[in-house]
Amino acid sequence: MPLSILVVDDDESMRAMIVQLMLVWFEATVFSAKNGKEAIEIMAEKKLNLIVTDYQMPEMTGPELIRFIKKEDIPTKIVLVTGAADEIKEKHSDILGRISGMVEKPFSIVDLKKVIGDALGL
Repeated sequence: MPLSILVVDDDESMRAMIVQLMLVWFEATVFSAKNGKEAIEIMAEKKLNLIVTDYQMPEMTGPELIRFIKKEDIPTKIVLVTGAADEIKEKHSDILGRISGMVEKPFSIVDLKKVIGDALGL
């Protein structure tokens, strides 16, 4: 059964790049959303193996999305992509136990692939 991955990022070019990498690397079925609210709509309809989410987005941030997933006990792996890892550790420590991996911007695609592969157990 193919992997099902959701990429959540308000930056259209970053979102498109990560979607393309997921298709190439994992031959996954890939969905995309520009913020956490759109992600929740997709999660209501799709069973996902992984969510790759940005940290800072309008309408609903990555940490807010992760808190929703945690509260609803949705069984999916989460990789957080951020330029603010220190801020997450200081201000959002409650979500650290729920994420499967974190990639700091700027990142290399090698690092991204490793973190996502580890999160998926591949």
